[in-house]
Amino acid sequence: MTWQFLNMLIAAVALLFSVGPKVRTWFKAKRLEVGFHQRINIGHRVGNPWIGVHVSIKNTGGREVKIKKMSAVVSRDGTLVCTLPGSAFFENSGDQASSLLLAFKLKPGDEWAHTVTFASEATRTREERYRNALHPLVESITALKVSGDGRPDRIVRAPESFAEPFEELFAEQFVWERGEYSLDIRLETEPQLAPIDNLRFTLFDSDSEYFKAQVKEYDTGAGIYWDSLTSGYLSIPLS
Repeated sequence: MTWQFLNMLIAAVALLFSVGPKVRTWFKAKRLEVGFHQRINIGHRVGNPWIGVHVSIKNTGGREVKIKKMSAVVSRDGTLVCTLPGSAFFENSGDQASSLLLAFKLKPGDEWAHTVTFASEATRTREERYRNALHPLVESITALKVSGDGRPDRIVRAPESFAEPFEELFAEQFVWERGEYSLDIRLETEPQLAPIDNLRFTLFDSDSEYFKAQVKEYDTGAGIYWDSLTSGYLSIPLS
């Protein structure tokens, strides 16, 4: 699913990574050295999950290596939850807009270090449901603001029926339940060199409830087409 304001949220993630400790863990292949920040960020858009990870890759071999794709494989308590492709990255920590994550090459001694967003597109059916529900919600909220004091920044609540399609999408797509998680960052390279690295993190009841509580704000448009202070992401330490 495409979100017009997701870039701003992930930009904050990129800035957070840039000022914190640089590396949590490392693994080495024959010609690659890969590192991660000691914290990751997780979030969702109407239940559809995303992960932000600061990834650094250094070519320590003597030949050029092509990084074709990245993906994040997420499991909870030993059961596969989702596989999220690397879809975008931030060129610089202060950037407000991300760039598409495409294949790139590293010459011997080169290093690539950026915050990568791992997120999957919604199915075509869910994307259609989202778009069909978005316009009526925005229209209802706009009309309520106009009929009041006219302030565009005033928070108003649309009738529950306008939020129900988004609540249903959330219930279908949400994955961040309490549990012990493993996160495998997989690199598809040419030649194939990189191993699968297993990172771990824990989500508590309070973490899951933080996300679930955001559904109560959908009738205001928060988390749908604008962000409130309570519709953000969580920064989670790797264990």
